[in-house]
Amino acid sequence: DLAGHADTQARKHSLAHPDLRIILSITEGHYRIIARRSVGIRTMADLRGKRVATVKDSSAAYYVHRALQTAGLAEQDVEIVPVPLPPRDAAKLLLEGKADALALWDPEPEIALHALGEDAVILDPDTGYKELYNLHSTAAKLADPATRAKIVQFVARLIQASEAMRRDPGPAIAIAAQVTDYPAGPIRSSWPLQTFPASLTPALLDTLVTEEGWLAGKEGRKARDRAELATLIDPTIEREARAWFASQN
Repeated sequence: DLAGHADTQARKHSLAHPDLRIILSITEGHYRIIARRSVGIRTMADLRGKRVATVKDSSAAYYVHRALQTAGLAEQDVEIVPVPLPPRDAAKLLLEGKADALALWDPEPEIALHALGEDAVILDPDTGYKELYNLHSTAAKLADPATRAKIVQFVARLIQASEAMRRDPGPAIAIAAQVTDYPAGPIRSSWPLQTFPASLTPALLDTLVTEEGWLAGKEGRKARDRAELATLIDPTIEREARAWFASQN
């Protein structure tokens, strides 16, 4: 009935499944690029001709696209080293010299940062982009009264849990470490790079529009317009969830 994924994937898979709906933004993730100083990287411009590891057609890959633009570069100006899914141990690509820079969701970049020590360079240009990790359903699921009621209650509890997590992230960090089998240390140190709004962000539609142009260009097709992409966003579940939660208190 529900699934979580990044903004890029919703836009990508909605081509084949136009009934996909985004109903809540769970997390906003701040990306940065971890690079090796020893290969001559100090600034974004120094990435020209270098090997950048990321996951193809992902939110991280879109971030790389935006980040390169800040230095007047394009994806063709670097060598993209594909990171397989799941991206466990992607930090080793940097540590073993198989890539010169890494752009990915945490905690892999944080692990690379600490392992490289003084050889690490953080590239953090102002791209205007944050990964939006959203909760999804389908128009058919939302049209079914019984399923919709369960989804509304789930979203209400998710909003409640997010509020508690913002006040005290400790329990959530412990759960994340347990579920992912990553050490709690890099999860904790990279935690401030994420925010947890549990609310549809106003930037969502703008993000989908700009990403659509990027992906359409890669796929050699016409980009969908803003009005068509807007149909993928359904704000009614969040409104009903907040009303339901208020009625319980």
